Amino acid sequence: EEGEQVQSSLNEEENIIKRYERLARYGNIVIMETDDDFVILDVVGNVEPILGLTPSEMLNNKRIWETLIDARDRSLLRRKMSRARVDRSELQAEVRIVHQRTREMRWMMLRALPRADHTGAFKGWEGFGIDITDRRAAQEELLAQNERLEALFEVSRAVQGEGDPAFLMLRGLRAIVRATRSHCGYGVLRNSSTGKLEVGATVGLSREYVDGLGVVLEGP
Repeated sequence: EEGEQVQSSLNEEENIIKRYERLARYGNIVIMETDDDFVILDVVGNVEPILGLTPSEMLNNKRIWETLIDARDRSLLRRKMSRARVDRSELQAEVRIVHQRTREMRWMMLRALPRADHTGAFKGWEGFGIDITDRRAAQEELLAQNERLEALFEVSRAVQGEGDPAFLMLRGLRAIVRATRSHCGYGVLRNSSTGKLEVGATVGLSREYVDGLGVVLEGP
């Protein structure tokens, strides 16, 4: 009876692996099996197109995550892995990875669940990584659009009941700098009475830079 249970567990695991392999063959996904230190023991899927490595280059490589993960996200992933080890819990993260051939930065969603043998003993994790670069780009573009709309709305509100052109320019300039995620910016008004140019700047421009704008605006 125990032998039948073991065989049943093995058959079920084999069926799961086959389903994973079919999914990996047709999807933009990498499916992995790791030990309890997240060292990769098996990997299938679009490994080379997504990561720029062959499966054999990933197996039993103790530095694989440090190699693949963008430096900005390494500490985040290390913390999540440490927590998962202690709690024997699911790991979820969205991290930037570096394609090892092109050095292109891509976004990947990682998810891993604890796995056990037929006796229930903990063996490591099994999970997947999905390339979500296009989704993240769409999210960032939507955020930028929202910020631009907020900037236009702020400028529109500033115009109402306010007639000082310098105030309007600075109010609008701050909104535009925020919407475009710029570090600084300046605006120029022409005094209708004197014909002279008046420059207004946000934080980030030095006095020397502002003083030198006359040559840029009016020519030598």
